[in-house]
Amino acid sequence: MMLFNNQSKYTTALLVPNGEALVRWAKNNNTSLKDPSGIEACLKEIESVINQYKEGGIYHDLFPSRWLPSTIGIVDEPFTLDNRQVNSTGKMVRAKIVENHKKKIDFLYTPEARNIVNTANIEAIKKVLGV
Repeated sequence: MMLFNNQSKYTTALLVPNGEALVRWAKNNNTSLKDPSGIEACLKEIESVINQYKEGGIYHDLFPSRWLPSTIGIVDEPFTLDNRQVNSTGKMVRAKIVENHKKKIDFLYTPEARNIVNTANIEAIKKVLGV
């Protein structure tokens, strides 16, 4: 996950989900990933994990609230050395990530993006899950 604010009104996040973990979660929760409601459930699960760090969550005191994302954009390709979004020491190359995901970041500041279950995230999570 990469958090992004850049002096904006609120913080956003680009998140590369662990597809294998989501498949396990879906199986353990009798959720079909071939069904649109299953895809929605996966996105809601991601949101619920992040919400555990917000006010009222079990980890609410670990980070200042301004550091926590108000919107989440699912990224269907990991940040890697090959795509130059991670350097040789394993650190994210923020400028490259922002450059590669500018449209998604801009989208995260729109009203539609406030709901994690949006068209962009649905399409991205389908690619991650291979459905």
